[in-house]
Amino acid sequence: MENLKFYVLLSTVDKPQEIPLASDTEAGEPINSRGQQDFEGILPLPLPNFLMIFALGEWPDDRFQQMSAEVHLGKDLDPFQIGTLSKDNRSVCWQGTWRDDLYVRGTLMSDEGQPGLLVITPSSSDQNAAAQSHSKNNSQELKTSPIKSTAMRTGDSSNDMEILESSQTESQLANSVMEPGFDQENVAPEDENTRPSGYGAVTNKETPSKIAAVRLKTEVALERSEPPSLTTSSRKRRKSAAEESSTPGRQIRVKRLQMQQNSRSVGKGSTAGRGTNSTADGAEPSARWGHTMCAISKKQAVLIGGQGEHQHLSKDSVWLLDIDTKSWCVPGISHAESTKPQYRMGHTAVYDPNVKCVYVYGGSKNIRWYNDVHVLDIESWRWSLVKANGRAPTRAYHTSTLFNKEMYVFGGVYPNPDPEPDGCSAQLHVFTPETESWYEPLVMGTKPQARSGHSATLLENKLIIFGGWDAPKCFNDVYCLDLGGLMEYTSIDVRGTPPSPRSWHASAALPGNRILIQGGFDGENAMTDAFVFRLDSECWTQLVWPIPTTPTAGHTILTINPRHSLFGDDNEDKENDDANGQQKLFIFGGGNNEGAFSSKLIDMKLQMPSDS
Repeated sequence: MENLKFYVLLSTVDKPQEIPLASDTEAGEPINSRGQQDFEGILPLPLPNFLMIFALGEWPDDRFQQMSAEVHLGKDLDPFQIGTLSKDNRSVCWQGTWRDDLYVRGTLMSDEGQPGLLVITPSSSDQNAAAQSHSKNNSQELKTSPIKSTAMRTGDSSNDMEILESSQTESQLANSVMEPGFDQENVAPEDENTRPSGYGAVTNKETPSKIAAVRLKTEVALERSEPPSLTTSSRKRRKSAAEESSTPGRQIRVKRLQMQQNSRSVGKGSTAGRGTNSTADGAEPSARWGHTMCAISKKQAVLIGGQGEHQHLSKDSVWLLDIDTKSWCVPGISHAESTKPQYRMGHTAVYDPNVKCVYVYGGSKNIRWYNDVHVLDIESWRWSLVKANGRAPTRAYHTSTLFNKEMYVFGGVYPNPDPEPDGCSAQLHVFTPETESWYEPLVMGTKPQARSGHSATLLENKLIIFGGWDAPKCFNDVYCLDLGGLMEYTSIDVRGTPPSPRSWHASAALPGNRILIQGGFDGENAMTDAFVFRLDSECWTQLVWPIPTTPTAGHTILTINPRHSLFGDDNEDKENDDANGQQKLFIFGGGNNEGAFSSKLIDMKLQMPSDS
């Protein structure tokens, strides 16, 4: 077997990862009752929706004509057979739907940061012949060797092979079980640019790569269940299914996951369970940055997520702003634990007026990263989780823009395995809500450098990308992506006085094909200055900010009914873009990068610069 190697491919862009030959005994002693070592590798969870396994090298003798590829998620669950490999059939590709019990277990284990186990083992048709040959060749040795308890691995995983020295104690076994790294950084699906930590390789030294697929993640605290391990000594007595699901919280979690697997979320048009807005007078959101705020009507805006002092994520996650009264309330959202998004920052939220829904995508939660899409129906105030098709990128501090019923995602941070720093992306991805699918479009031109914390503002059918950073470098360049034509990037040679390089600034579209940029972080300090970029003349103009502000980054700016808005008509918008050339704005939140955060809602009118 030394010359035979197996590899697994979990995405179309990452390198294949070797599935190592399992060995935890001295001198390469066989570790199963068939006289042959299995190949075992870690499998990322939640379960991927695509697997390809192939073999390279010299196939062993006729005793092992076929090798079965199996997924194991615990001794109490039957393994899942991916397919069979042989000397003449060196590869197997699987894509489909997992068994319900494996789907539920895989999601629970993923929530705890645990991997699954991918096993390549002689198939059942070869096992008896191999065992008989091994028994004949070693009959004399067995007479003098220490007593061992053995069991053949069959289709029933409860009979998983065990080799246990009679002198080995239960405590020794317990100490040999691999403990999961619950604090491992960047537990996230794979990306086209990286193998994120927790999903980088299929060896015991490196964590495995993960196919991009939107999967369920919840806030429910779970008891640890023992993960599959790469060693025989770890494949010992495990808790039964009844023991593992004995806690009330876990039972509820399992039921919800089963419902998620067997049925779709509540329809977006349903008004069942409509909540009632309720908040005491004068209440306001907690101080935060890294949140999102988007208008959902002419008179309302919704605030989602963020992070406040001591790196605590904002538990008062969703607020509704009444623009006329400048007052806040908490919408009475009806949701199940399985469909609401976890607390997060660095995500994006875009509103689609055609279906009256807000799409919340990506972000991070301390050491976790997300690629999920959650939908907030603003009529029924219900959350639903999209089980999307295609490769969903894992991103935080990216931008999302709704254009022509699709969400365009550019740039952002993705996780890298330790000790590498997190990476930045320059890729463009598109999510189509109608088909609940992701794809990567073909884009022409010279694309911007990889970055995060940038802004992307839509002016008609042009997406204007400004700033951002890929540590330690900050940018102040401007790129235009033509969404309505050839999908081509253009680097704009700007005129005037441009902003200094920055990231985490706030931006908003203004009438007259203009963009407002304010504040941000230059790598050392937060800033207060403001600029307007006019696309027609490709010119920057620095503004005199009408009110004193503190240095701020990670905040949001909301323009009220600009003429390009999806709400109302030009006549109504003139109230907020009056004859004096003033534009009404709302600014919320932000931080100074020194531990101070704001919960202020600033209402102001901006004097628009004259056309040049």
